[in-house]
Amino acid sequence: MSTVKKLFIFDLDQTLVDSNVVLELRVKKKWSEVYKMISEISLYPNIKEIFELIKKSGHQIAIVTSSPKKYCEKILKYHDLEIKNVVGYHDTKNKKPHPEPILKAIINSGINKENVVSFGDNINDIIASNKANVVSVGCAWGLSDKTYDFKNEANQILSNTLELYY
Repeated sequence: MSTVKKLFIFDLDQTLVDSNVVLELRVKKKWSEVYKMISEISLYPNIKEIFELIKKSGHQIAIVTSSPKKYCEKILKYHDLEIKNVVGYHDTKNKKPHPEPILKAIINSGINKENVVSFGDNINDIIASNKANVVSVGCAWGLSDKTYDFKNEANQILSNTLELYY
């Protein structure tokens, strides 16, 4: 009996990594300065272990970010995370909350939409996931300093990375 392959799509900033240290530079699009600070962008607890578990289970991981792909790839390399399915800002005409970036990651994976779960910290992540007709999960662990705006839109809300295990 074969196991159904699933795709787990993650947003990058404030979902997988705490990038508040470079937020101002990112907003100003000073990417060369951001790149010099990659080592200061920290992975949230348990993310690496969860990714290993997902891969060992035969499932796929994608990252859909509103940041440039190069930025995402530098962070992944620094944290020794090998994810091939990355959809960045310049990879689609439409940006989140439009579903196009989510749909592109799904097409890249070859996995049926009914087997996709999408995780994000922002209302645009949740809206894009909902419009793509995939399960949307709001990630609140990086949002302690502000209220999260997706509580009425997300299919599920997680407050701690350990909840990803379930």
